[in-house]
Amino acid sequence: MRNMSKAKRTALIVSCFIAVLGISIGGTYAWLTSQTTALENKFEVGSVETIVEEPPMELNGSVVYKKPSIKNVGKNDCYIRARVEISPADAGITIGSIGSGWTKDGDYYYYTSPVAPNASTTNLFEQVILPNNWIVNGVATEDFKDFDVIVYQEAVQASLSLETGVETNYNNIWTAYGLK
Repeated sequence: MRNMSKAKRTALIVSCFIAVLGISIGGTYAWLTSQTTALENKFEVGSVETIVEEPPMELNGSVVYKKPSIKNVGKNDCYIRARVEISPADAGITIGSIGSGWTKDGDYYYYTSPVAPNASTTNLFEQVILPNNWIVNGVATEDFKDFDVIVYQEAVQASLSLETGVETNYNNIWTAYGLK
């Protein structure tokens, strides 16, 4: 080895280094690819579906008893919001007081508690108040107009996984979905 030239010695060292590097990479690759245990992640898609329920309307003077509630027919707890549209908008029709558990924010009424599958909210409201001149002594006057009180509803899953943890506050969940 004493008589070996400097160039041969350098070539031998480089060759040994490349051989060790090749064996290391090949062995690591072989070990990583030989793992045969399959990892199975099971995900289940949630189901949020709601319907408006309401008994037939009853008329008593200038008050119409209309009692809409919203039922969760999906398989996950959900938060519900509703919007009430009165047509024609200039008819002077108003809705009575809001039911318990509901709060108004902008154009929407939010049910503040999660609704379990096959459960319903409390009534959103119970009365629609017509203008006094539409009905006199139980008889519709010539001022009476055809009208509609339409309840639109939307729902979101009642829990949401975020980077900061699981969120269950109705206000924060509607905001996280960009719907508030």
